[in-house]
Amino acid sequence: MGEVLAAGRLVKELSERIPGVRVLLSTTTRTGQKLARERVGPDRTFYFPLDFAWIVRRYFARLRPVLLVLVETEFWPNLLAECGKGVDPRGGH
Repeated sequence: MGEVLAAGRLVKELSERIPGVRVLLSTTTRTGQKLARERVGPDRTFYFPLDFAWIVRRYFARLRPVLLVLVETEFWPNLLAECGKGVDPRGGH
C-alpha cells in the first residue's frame, strides 16, 4: 500500500509538470488497484501484467511507454528484459 501512496503522488506530480504526457500507475493486487483508482483515477490505473514476456510485449505494444519507474522491491525479469529491447517507433518492439 505504501508503494501505491508514493507512486500516486509521483503520477500526479509528473502529470502536472509534463502536460500532454500520459502517466499511468499499475498495481498487482485488488487492494492496491482500489487505492490507485481513488488516488489517480481509473483512467490512469491498470493491473500490472503477469511477468511473461509475451504478455509484457502486448502491454508495451498497446501502452508504448517511454519510461518505466519501479516503486517496489520485487524484480520482474521479463519486464526488465523487454524494457531493455527498446520500442520500435512504428508501434512494436
